[in-house]
Amino acid sequence: MPGISGGSGVQNADGTRVLLGCRTARLAVSRAVIIAVVLQLRGAEVGFAAWFRAQAIHRGIPVDSNSLDLMPAAEKSVTIRRTPEDVYAFIADGLNNKLWRPSVKSVSLASGDAGQVGAVYAQRLAGPGGREIDGDYRIVEATPSESLRFEVVAGPARPKGTFTLRPTDDGGTALSFGLAYEPKGFMKLMGGMIQKTMDSEVKQLETLKAVLEQ
Repeated sequence: MPGISGGSGVQNADGTRVLLGCRTARLAVSRAVIIAVVLQLRGAEVGFAAWFRAQAIHRGIPVDSNSLDLMPAAEKSVTIRRTPEDVYAFIADGLNNKLWRPSVKSVSLASGDAGQVGAVYAQRLAGPGGREIDGDYRIVEATPSESLRFEVVAGPARPKGTFTLRPTDDGGTALSFGLAYEPKGFMKLMGGMIQKTMDSEVKQLETLKAVLEQ
């Protein structure tokens, strides 16, 4: 019996070869459709980037030609008239965040031991348009009186942060606070806004200084 169009040859008595050929053809068509969709999505991303840039220029927002390739980062240092032990204990306890970071609307210990590696603090932060957004973070490194590292694990932007402490000659503490973020996908288009937010966050170190010295 002649083979069916799209099959793999002459049909066996049980029709096995024809069925395998049809399945192969269907798989080939499915792969072609998937590839076409992926290409369309990539094209949409490029088109959206161009649209976003045009809108920014139209609104008078400076746009650096290399801005999509930059990694937002911010850092600030202060000297506090408290010992490194006191300063470290304060920043390691995430429940103190509301005392010096105005953007924190609520915070709680979600899991782990307070101030220890693995501890996760659930935060609600002030977001665009007065809406609240998630800002949960996890402590990833903790060296008492010396350094504390964390990573944000919830929210639209998820930077990594580091507190570095060293004693001063007069018994105080030189404290540095740094943030770094590597945006991916569409978040690259928000680099300017993210940079502004991170600059504002590290500047709050002045508030931390005032709280600890009062």
